[in-house]
Amino acid sequence: MTEDINKLIDINLNLICSHKSQFSIYDFQNLKGDRIGMRTECKLFSDEMEERDLIKRSNEFCTVKEFGLRVHSSGGWLKYKFEKEESERIKEVERRDSEKLEHEIKLLQKDNLKYQSKIRLQESRIRNLNEQLKIINLLKSYWWLIATFIGVGMALRELLLIIL
Repeated sequence: MTEDINKLIDINLNLICSHKSQFSIYDFQNLKGDRIGMRTECKLFSDEMEERDLIKRSNEFCTVKEFGLRVHSSGGWLKYKFEKEESERIKEVERRDSEKLEHEIKLLQKDNLKYQSKIRLQESRIRNLNEQLKIINLLKSYWWLIATFIGVGMALRELLLIIL
């Protein structure tokens, strides 16, 4: 039904735009190209077109509005609907892609935080190991001096014990 109403709008928008003056709502055509016929159907159809901001109705006559002229000049109602739906589909795909990328960014940020935490921990361990290594290297380099001081200290102790 909506496909039919869109076809009817396209046909009748072309009719109204090709008319130089006001257009009678009773001259609307059906899909076969015949007049719609019943007055109530003509009024309902004109209300539908007016609701979509294509025409302005004054009693039994209507004129095309600015939006209706733009739609007509850009290829008609069916093309307008197709482009609008296509644009909405593209926006939806872009929205979904954006959400997916945001989710991936959050996961990457979380992984980055974990990685940074591990790096800080490893850097701390490296600092501690470097300090221990310095101490060990000092002990290796000066073991003879340390041993000499210990020996001299023991000798002094023995000497002091003898003297006192």
